[in-house]
Amino acid sequence: MYLAPRTQEEEYQPPFNADQIGYYDPGAEQKVIYLRTETSLARAKEFWRGLDENLDIMPDALRRQLRQVEGLLAQVGERQVEASKLCAGVRQRVLIVDVRKVEQTYGVSLTRSEK
Repeated sequence: MYLAPRTQEEEYQPPFNADQIGYYDPGAEQKVIYLRTETSLARAKEFWRGLDENLDIMPDALRRQLRQVEGLLAQVGERQVEASKLCAGVRQRVLIVDVRKVEQTYGVSLTRSEK
């Protein structure tokens, strides 16, 4: 899985044989990522299937649960967490996720890893 630059201003080569789950802002001060809900959820379900487990959740339920983690998602309205953002030249509905909150809450680093 990988994140692509949100704007087309940066030259970027996607990793071979990987699925794009969202975007990042190159050089942005605020550390957020933009996740495509359905794509991210499909990859998470696939991961859990590989462990002989079942992640049985629908996109709306996932958004509701993520909204309950204070500071994790940028909220667009009282109940709306997906935002309409221009990503790779196309307007898309995405979850705006605070990278620092993910790292702080879950102990998972979302920085680039080289393999």
